Amino acid sequence: MSDIAELLHRHQPSAQRRFKDLVHDRLPLTPASFPHDATFSAATATWNYRAQVQPVGVVAPRSTAEVQEIIRCAREAGVTQLAIRSGGHSFEGASLGGQDGRAVVIDMVEMNDITIDRDAETATVGGGTLTGNLMVAAFEHGGLMLPTGECIAVGMGGQIQCGGYGHYSRTYGILTDRLLRAEMVLADGSVVTVDNHHNSDLFWAIRGSGTGSFGVITSLTVQLNKAPAAPANFFIKYPLTDAASFVSTFKAMQEYSLNAPLTFNPMIVIWRERLQILGSLATETDAERDALIADMREKLPPTDEFDIRPADYVETMRVQGLEDSSAPNYPDLVDVRRERREHLRYMKNQGRIRARTVHRRTHPGAGRTRHQPTGGRRADPVARPRSELRAPGRGHSHQEPRLPVVDGHVLGSASLRRRRHRHHGRNGQKSGRVAQPGLRDLLSVHHRRLHRRRRLRRR
Repeated sequence: MSDIAELLHRHQPSAQRRFKDLVHDRLPLTPASFPHDATFSAATATWNYRAQVQPVGVVAPRSTAEVQEIIRCAREAGVTQLAIRSGGHSFEGASLGGQDGRAVVIDMVEMNDITIDRDAETATVGGGTLTGNLMVAAFEHGGLMLPTGECIAVGMGGQIQCGGYGHYSRTYGILTDRLLRAEMVLADGSVVTVDNHHNSDLFWAIRGSGTGSFGVITSLTVQLNKAPAAPANFFIKYPLTDAASFVSTFKAMQEYSLNAPLTFNPMIVIWRERLQILGSLATETDAERDALIADMREKLPPTDEFDIRPADYVETMRVQGLEDSSAPNYPDLVDVRRERREHLRYMKNQGRIRARTVHRRTHPGAGRTRHQPTGGRRADPVARPRSELRAPGRGHSHQEPRLPVVDGHVLGSASLRRRRHRHHGRNGQKSGRVAQPGLRDLLSVHHRRLHRRRRLRRR
């Protein structure tokens, strides 16, 4: 070791250094990367310019036993946060810890096995399996499918906990509700199976936990269903000429979405100069599809841009991934893999971004933003009649879970949020209701406003 490397090693925080030594000692064959390793840049690579986070280290287990040992090493070394990385699709870089030097990453990328049971119409997959890979495998085994989000490079371990709302959700529901059972490693290193009959409270909790975590999901079993036999994608656009045309067109879209057959799966997109309704038709026969298309033409406002594209299920998902997702990079679903830096771009959850911020943060890669919405907002209406709605749906943000190691159990942001909003409904913040701000949040807003008034007075 060179003198510089020796100095850097000696000045590492004690918990980080201890964890690194324990992993190298106990898991010598497990892929692991730490700062100053030649493999660290590739291990932490991500697709979003604004989420280039540098964690304490990255370890990629290949079995449940290795996940257990990683957690034991972390506890023994005094590591205070583990970040679980499944697909790495989090806009905020939560699967890398959210901030530099904060977390050790358990990277599930190696645990991606897929087993399809055609008779039971189920799939058992590793926590690092990508939705696009499962999509192809299920369809190849008897024309089966699973409703997921439209982004095809998202990890199952993350999306199963926070939504999976996509262009087939109105017909088949969301991914979260398809979970049958899961194997998990908890913060104390123990392994549990969760389903409706075993650890049912934990089974309920993980179906909607979102950005927090109650453990590491090493494998999960989901319910599949037959893919529609005669589906199609639709893309219908309306130019926005004035406020009156916007209001009338939008109301007509919403009215049709609320009353259309459940085989009609819409998404409404408001762009800067046009209004668009797009999605999929989950029809079973050509005649049913033609009848639904005729109904759409009759009841939606007329337009010259009325595009219907019949295809099989996998093709509809491939096109959606290319034309209506944050990862439009896979013309062939066989090539779906975790995104690293090969398609760097800038994504932000909030709808408005100040021009100064965009220039400062993305100017070096301004050309990379070409695939992103330019001032648009998207509204994803479930549009079921109220009498047919089940329990409130969970959110669909693609964020990986975080796991702070606490003695005996996990107190991630989700569990804290659930306790705080226990009386606000089963799904808390993910139920579609806006959680009440805490006192600290209100005081922060108050102080900012007060400070702004004082500055204005001084002027």
